[in-house]
Amino acid sequence: MRKVAIIFLIFTISFFCTGYSLKKYHVAKSQESLGLTLINGENPMWNSYIELDKLPEEYNNDLAKKYGDVISLHHFKHNVEKLDKFYEAFKNKNLKSGDMIRVTSYTIEGDPIIKDLIINKNGAKLVVDRTRDKFANSKNRKITHYNVVDMFVEKKDNRTIYIVKTDKGEDSILFSFKEGYAKLP
Repeated sequence: MRKVAIIFLIFTISFFCTGYSLKKYHVAKSQESLGLTLINGENPMWNSYIELDKLPEEYNNDLAKKYGDVISLHHFKHNVEKLDKFYEAFKNKNLKSGDMIRVTSYTIEGDPIIKDLIINKNGAKLVVDRTRDKFANSKNRKITHYNVVDMFVEKKDNRTIYIVKTDKGEDSILFSFKEGYAKLP
């Protein structure tokens, strides 16, 4: 009787482990079929982003939307609720190293400015990619890294502003929108 119980237990554990492995395999395959190279595949809500250097040069708002970015495009916004959840998790210290969120805003000419807020062992870092801004001068067309010590939301003049504070005491706007901005179609 004891042998049967042990065999049943081993079979049950093997069955669940195999199912879990297959699920991870199918999730990875579906992300691979979309062309996603994951930065850290542990938490798809925060980490299903293509690495900056693998993004296409022409990163339009349809691609940004497809990849789950938080977007600001003139008088439109997209995925603000995702940023709100990330902000709450940041404030409650419920994020782990590798968790990140991508915010993409577009210039008047339609060029993307991409900002990745990435949790790391020292807190967080902000990576701002201005390399796709064709109208910026060559000095500003670069990728800049900032160490982030805090994040907060400010509301004033019918505007909601998500701000990160760097280790140098500087405030940097992560995302901003006015009340009345429509959701991106």
